[in-house]
Amino acid sequence: MTVQPEARRRSPSGQSGRSPSGHSDVVTLRELRRRRYWTQADLALAFEERSRQVGRALSLSVRQVRRWEGVDPPLPLPAYQEVLESLFGLPIERMGFPAPWPGSPRRELDEELEFVPGGALVARSFDDDRERADPVKRRQFVVGAVALGSVAATWTESESAQAAAAPRTTPARPTQSAPVRRITLDPQAVTGYAAITAQHRALYWTVPAETMVEPVRAHVELGAELMTAAGSSMLRARLAAPMAETALLAARLAFFDVPRPPCATAYFELSRQAAKESGDPALLSAVLAHTAFPAAFAGVAGQARALIRQALECGLRGGSAEQRSWLYAVLSEVESRLGDGRAATDAIARAEAELGRGGPSRPEWLDYYDASRLSGFSGFCQLAAGRPGRAAEALEHNLRGLTPGAGKQRSITLADLAGARARQGEYEESTRLLEAAVDQLGRHWYAAGLERVDAVRRRLEAGGAPLRMLSSLTEARRALVPTPA
Repeated sequence: MTVQPEARRRSPSGQSGRSPSGHSDVVTLRELRRRRYWTQADLALAFEERSRQVGRALSLSVRQVRRWEGVDPPLPLPAYQEVLESLFGLPIERMGFPAPWPGSPRRELDEELEFVPGGALVARSFDDDRERADPVKRRQFVVGAVALGSVAATWTESESAQAAAAPRTTPARPTQSAPVRRITLDPQAVTGYAAITAQHRALYWTVPAETMVEPVRAHVELGAELMTAAGSSMLRARLAAPMAETALLAARLAFFDVPRPPCATAYFELSRQAAKESGDPALLSAVLAHTAFPAAFAGVAGQARALIRQALECGLRGGSAEQRSWLYAVLSEVESRLGDGRAATDAIARAEAELGRGGPSRPEWLDYYDASRLSGFSGFCQLAAGRPGRAAEALEHNLRGLTPGAGKQRSITLADLAGARARQGEYEESTRLLEAAVDQLGRHWYAAGLERVDAVRRRLEAGGAPLRMLSSLTEARRALVPTPA
């Protein structure tokens, strides 16, 4: 049965209808995505995560998601159908794709045509695209390139573009032509991209995370596209450094601020690949150390320790004193979360010793660590080791040294200090500090800070703190964000 144009036009809006197979309970891909409150980029990341879980390891671009949600969507290739069905728990026939059902016009599977030197048209299938070596190269996004203002684009005529633009209800005809956009990269583009990266770095501390997520994500996608356009290895390496930093910022937002762990995993990997290509061991070290946090939070000891060990191997050779100190501080938190108090204490001592040594100047992107932040790491370490008195001393020193812009860290420190006071039996002071942390979260949201607040609140409840003390805290916490059932 042929799908009528009117039905196709209604399909992307999310309305249910009858599919060409006769199903009356079709839910379009766009509606399935919106039901989960995903953006198109979120769907792409979730798809890639699920593909790895089912043993496919496929890549998916935002551009491809837009095609699937379009007025006349192509039928995905069989491997992609399998992942979509696993992701949404529905057969592909019920996702609104006009498939080549018996009696309908011939409809090709979702293959894209490439124009290769010599004038030949080549259909690029899943087998051609799977497992590309570099995730930076896999992500074919064109987001904001014109706005950047420094990307030179040329337009040529080729048969392949017309074939790609032609309706998929008929086979592509290579005799027709249409413009194809080819992007070239110059040094000014790299400079412009790096400048925006620096602005995002500064804005992260004061702009709400929800506001930062989309611009940073778009900047990652733009960087990935520009990486594919780099004409020389030197230019690509120059671009890879700000690209790695931007992807790392996206990962930090997704893990610590929002949080969206699957997205963080993808961004951490993208950042690691770009950092390796940049040839900057200090930057790669920072990415590896950050990547150890999710494993440590989850208690995956082998992975967390392997990552921080790799970070130390990269960062201790010629890194700045601040970075070396930070690496040992991260090691301390990793070991604290994994339950090795002695290793954590030794790491803090080494972090303190490193700050007094010389070396290269600290990199500009290392704006999340100084002597005051070391006190915060030390307080967490002492608290995990069961020494609340020492922890409180270090955390109070941390509070005094925090700048006005360190709102996110302040919520963490207040919660940890509240935990130290709770262990000392000072329930009223602990509750007061937690209320201050909740107030801080109301001004500077930080999901990691809320997790620390809730952990101490549970300790107070389990320790028998009077309900009269906890009532105002509970009310303030509920006003900030409802407690999950």
